[in-house]
Amino acid sequence: QDAVFQGLVPSLYLALCLRMVWCPSDVAGLLRCFEARLPFEGTAAGLAAQRATPEDIESVKKALDAFELALEGETLADTADFDFHLAVAKATGNEFYVSILASLNSAIRSGMQVALRITKGRSPDRKQKLREEHRAIYDSIATGDSAAADLAMRYHIHRARSRVTDHLRDQ
Repeated sequence: QDAVFQGLVPSLYLALCLRMVWCPSDVAGLLRCFEARLPFEGTAAGLAAQRATPEDIESVKKALDAFELALEGETLADTADFDFHLAVAKATGNEFYVSILASLNSAIRSGMQVALRITKGRSPDRKQKLREEHRAIYDSIATGDSAAADLAMRYHIHRARSRVTDHLRDQ
């Protein structure tokens, strides 16, 4: 059985091994999760820009709207944030992106929760920047700009990582 898995893409093999149970328990674990998400979700956003159907674009837009609304609420917006990223994965038309992202749900949401807690306690500027990052991802996908979508997603994840590591500065 291991021989079957050895030919798989490393991130898919990792996701299959983790099977939705891994959750980072320290800052170093969160940072490793952000690092792994950069190329994976960047590529997914680029593919979504190339392949998204009008229905996929509408789903990403609805997820964006739900995230922006949740961002203004009293509770953390981590569920809506994850749903946005999942809608982007679905828009690739490749079920492996959806499966891998879903299998890393707890790890990704841990990072989102930390970053969103920091954002919630800071200036309104931070929330606006977070909205702009998500909107840039959506806009790039909606206009079919693969390179911009990849870059916007990588930038967003990089900024989320920065919000966790450098939480004293408004970014």
